[in-house]
Amino acid sequence: MTVPFEVWTITGRKIDLMDVKPNDISIVDIAWGLSMQNRFNGQVIKPYSVAHHSILVANLVDIPYKLEALMHDAAEAYVGDLIKPIKNHCPIYIRAEKKILKTIFKKYKINDTGEISEKVMWADSVMLHKEKSYFYDGNEVYEDLFCPVDDKMPSPFYFCKRFIYLANRWMLISSAEKAELAQLHKRLGVAGE
Repeated sequence: MTVPFEVWTITGRKIDLMDVKPNDISIVDIAWGLSMQNRFNGQVIKPYSVAHHSILVANLVDIPYKLEALMHDAAEAYVGDLIKPIKNHCPIYIRAEKKILKTIFKKYKINDTGEISEKVMWADSVMLHKEKSYFYDGNEVYEDLFCPVDDKMPSPFYFCKRFIYLANRWMLISSAEKAELAQLHKRLGVAGE
């Protein structure tokens, strides 16, 4: 018996990871999934989500690249964030991640290939250097980037809402996705924006 490549999302979608369709994708699922996943397999001194990382990468690029930078790790909302030493030995994971990213990029009109531009790869690399410097070398120069609110980390929902806010600045979020966000607010018992 084979195990299906399926995942359930916060908006209630059941997605076949090897056959993702544009209607399977929701900015709410992306923002929520990335805000709930820690970078570096959680092996850092403070919670640091993929959503937070993506927001910081988007801050490093010019306007034409901001949405791409924000979404460069969006497939991880569906397949998870594997550390590089493992990811490099998982061809099924790599194939699924690429297919999902291509679908996301097409849906949100970033590009038709799913490829990440050199400018965004550069920004991701710069942020990785800053992350390692702060989290592993104790370089406090970057304290404000990784701990933005008086040494108290905001909740994952803060980064989920921030991610959606920025995405909405750089693209038009559909009314269906806005309704999904309102439903998530209701389920979590928080006020909407």
